[in-house]
Amino acid sequence: MIDELTWQLLEALYQKLPEIKCNNANDKQITEAENILEMHFSDLYRYFLKHHEVSSINDKIIYTLTKSKTSPSSSWSVIEVTKNFKNEASAKSLNFQGWYIVSENKNGEYIGVNKKGEVWTLQQSHNFEKDKIANDFEEFLAQLLS
Repeated sequence: MIDELTWQLLEALYQKLPEIKCNNANDKQITEAENILEMHFSDLYRYFLKHHEVSSINDKIIYTLTKSKTSPSSSWSVIEVTKNFKNEASAKSLNFQGWYIVSENKNGEYIGVNKKGEVWTLQQSHNFEKDKIANDFEEFLAQLLS
């Protein structure tokens, strides 16, 4: 369910800081990314990519499909970061099929979304031990915006 307030706050943020706004992804780009990663994005992440794609919120990087003026020169793509994460997890014989990485926390730990659309911190130092931080991507954005 989409909470209009979250999306309005996000829009107000990139109106104030236009350099964080990415070119919104289209359906073809989203489908290609899902095919490359062999999984599906949640409906809320797809909505974000199509309508409100930004590269950061309050200094927290958000991994996207298109770059903004403030995107880091490397490691800005949800595809690239998710592939790196899955390679690391696979090397430890861990299965995160269907997961994708949308951000990282101040400790450099991945923030990922599972098949159900829930958002989790994945602790690299503890074999990607999981800690749920939001019920969905929109709630995660709302936390960043508050």
